[in-house]
Amino acid sequence: MADDSPRRPAHRAKKAPRPASPLAPSPPTPRSGTARRGPILFAIVALLAIGGLVDRGAAARQAVPAPIAPVPVAGPSGALSSDWFCAGVTDKAGSNPAGSVVVANPTGVPITGSISFFPSGARASAPLAIRVAPGSRKVIPESSRAGNGWIGAVVELDGGSATVEQQIVGPLGDAASPCATSGSARWYFSTGTTLRDASDELSVLNPYPADAIVDLSFVTNQGVEDPNAFQAIFVPARSLVAVDLGTHLRRRTNIATTVAARTGRVVAWQTQVVTPPAKGTPIVGAPSPAPAYGPTDPALPVGGVELTLGAPSPGTTWWWPDGAAGGGVTEQYVMYNPGTATAQLRLTYGLDQGGAQPVAVTVGPASVVSVTTNSQSQVPVGAAHDATLVSTNNVPVVAERVVMAVAPSPRTGLGALLGGRLAADRWLLGAGGDTAHVDEWVEVQNPGDAAVTASIASVGAGGPVPLGGLQHLVVPPRGRLAVQVAKHVRRPFGAALSVTASGPIVVERDLYGIGTPGIDLALGVPLPP
Repeated sequence: MADDSPRRPAHRAKKAPRPASPLAPSPPTPRSGTARRGPILFAIVALLAIGGLVDRGAAARQAVPAPIAPVPVAGPSGALSSDWFCAGVTDKAGSNPAGSVVVANPTGVPITGSISFFPSGARASAPLAIRVAPGSRKVIPESSRAGNGWIGAVVELDGGSATVEQQIVGPLGDAASPCATSGSARWYFSTGTTLRDASDELSVLNPYPADAIVDLSFVTNQGVEDPNAFQAIFVPARSLVAVDLGTHLRRRTNIATTVAARTGRVVAWQTQVVTPPAKGTPIVGAPSPAPAYGPTDPALPVGGVELTLGAPSPGTTWWWPDGAAGGGVTEQYVMYNPGTATAQLRLTYGLDQGGAQPVAVTVGPASVVSVTTNSQSQVPVGAAHDATLVSTNNVPVVAERVVMAVAPSPRTGLGALLGGRLAADRWLLGAGGDTAHVDEWVEVQNPGDAAVTASIASVGAGGPVPLGGLQHLVVPPRGRLAVQVAKHVRRPFGAALSVTASGPIVVERDLYGIGTPGIDLALGVPLPP
């Protein structure tokens, strides 16, 4: 996307803060822009897929549906309307994860619209009118009078440029993720688990006036699985169906999922909730106690909550702006090939200091392969990095970064992030915030061959409010920068953030619990002109 803000050649670009990772033990020095090589595929043209949002009535009259953007994308500034689809949270009293919808308006005019709630097994609520003041955000709890469990929401806005995210705040940590901007006949998840302390729930939302029928298929540590109970699931028009994978996929350490609609289109979310194991519980990956009597029933070593919008398609290029491993942090890149051809992949670590030899990965059809950063000798312990995954034979896959942090790491919890697939020069981080209990970070990855300058600002009624020291920062070619928001604002800080650059970048926002568990990893939302 082209930056529609004027260039400022009179300003001298500042040197970026020393890049780091919030999971790294100490910030390393910046790396050279020539530390890595390898092709990058820019998918900016895919942003044109949101053209159907410009005129909802005109789009409905088209015989051929508009292409589906691979990630949520805000509507253009001239759009007459834009729709957002959220799910994967609960509205039962005292439940985890209870959620809210966050609507962020970065424009200078009010944005109006409506929100409808979709309780599982019940009718959707009547639309409720909403109004978001200029340069502000509105938090709307997701709840219904039924209080019957899982719930989704559809937000219809009278205009573009605004974004909608779903947010969870609870004892297992905070999580926030952009809501979907289109339905699809396919959704993919590369990770999941149903161990003794872990639940894996799919929320399938049908926001459309036509019924849908979906099939679920899986690749687990026990092979390819297609339980009969998960076939031909009926999802009525304008409804939500929740599926507990643990009812028929018990004690699976790894689950990759495909949601395939026979008819209609849906939106699929995955909610992973892990409770901390009791003292003395066998831990997955640890040696079995001796003597062992009967089968071991292991658990994950740390609690957490992950809320993930699925990928509507496999891709040939994936980006992650942040990464680190060691010192109690285990990092994996999990690659799921749902197709029928073998994928030849190259995973490149972009170290903040020095270089790393790319890792060649082969993923057969209907298979999952993981690369654990901790076992890669070319990545020093605790070294901050970004990562790029490219299919060298153009066979697409679904790829996710998974983080588990335990002592002695200062951060504890679980985090998962499907990689980015679009680079853009304008981004909005609508949810999140920096408080005494939450540490917010923003990471910027430049996948291109030329340096770019980037600026981070808070969103205000009069437009972007520059944050001290975060204007016109140089991001080297194929480089990154990481910013700890607390160093540039006064806590508590609760505004949305905008990131603009002179060229295409990928932007990530991470939230970490301070003195409490919680790791939330999320991409920002690209803003078209």
